[in-house]
Amino acid sequence: MIIITGTGDLVNTLQRLIILIFLAVLITACHHKPAELSTASNIPGKIPVEFVHPEIKAIKNYLTLNGVSSYLKEEIIRSTVTGYVQDIKKKIGDTVSPGQVLFLVKTKESAALQGFTEKITDSNDLRFNGVIPVKAHQSGIIRNIDFNTGSYIHEGDILATILQPETIVLQINVPYEYHQYVKIGEQCQLIFPGHMIKTGHISKILPTVDPVTQTQKYFVTLNHYEILPENLKVVVKLPVIESKKAIVLPKKAILSNETETSFWIMKIVHDSLAIKVPVLPGIVSGDTIEIISPRLSVKDTIITKGNYGLDDSTFVMITNK
Repeated sequence: MIIITGTGDLVNTLQRLIILIFLAVLITACHHKPAELSTASNIPGKIPVEFVHPEIKAIKNYLTLNGVSSYLKEEIIRSTVTGYVQDIKKKIGDTVSPGQVLFLVKTKESAALQGFTEKITDSNDLRFNGVIPVKAHQSGIIRNIDFNTGSYIHEGDILATILQPETIVLQINVPYEYHQYVKIGEQCQLIFPGHMIKTGHISKILPTVDPVTQTQKYFVTLNHYEILPENLKVVVKLPVIESKKAIVLPKKAILSNETETSFWIMKIVHDSLAIKVPVLPGIVSGDTIEIISPRLSVKDTIITKGNYGLDDSTFVMITNK
């Protein structure tokens, strides 16, 4: 026979034990929950990336062409008689002005009679020295002299060429497909050897197109005149498309497929999630590209480093905050 005493105390003890066990489980669960949240917000193996914000700025697309300097006007100095070059008054590279004597030419008739006329002593006899001065009609710089003293020349022979420096231009050949963008007065950028940059404008257009290359010849005049050597090669940049308020990103922010038919960017949302956003690029200028669509905000966070090969919806870690 078993006698049980203190049944009420035993029940109370069991109730207290159950409550303590429940509280212990609850406390343990509460301690583990923050750890889980911490893990979710700090996922191991995040990809380190750098980012930029889009900018709003004016952007231009340039057509880059090679230009060559040349003179539109030059004076050809010709002999007006047949004879001998008796004297040359100027040298190559000298500056001349209108009316200056460049050559003295002795006619062949005068040269033939020289010995005879020297014997004439009567002052009443006609004396004719037969020396004809050849003068410049325009100002400029002598580029070349084609004969030496004593040379026998014919009437019409070219004695020298005088360049007119103020007529210096740069010749460029523009593909006809761009003719609607290039007009008289259009400003352009000129890059000279040594990376010296100047400005110019379209001054003349020839109304012919090369049958092979389908290019049209244009002349560019410097905005501020200076003497240039002939046949100098210069890079000419013509603005063909312009956007005043474009949303732009660095080139390194734009990704594409192998055939460059599809373009996208990696945009960071919720501080650490990188998502793939297809884009339509526009004007390209240097290292900057216009984004036509979608319409980005200057507050958007776009990955520029670490974006290559990044999958859509990947957790990342920003390193350039």
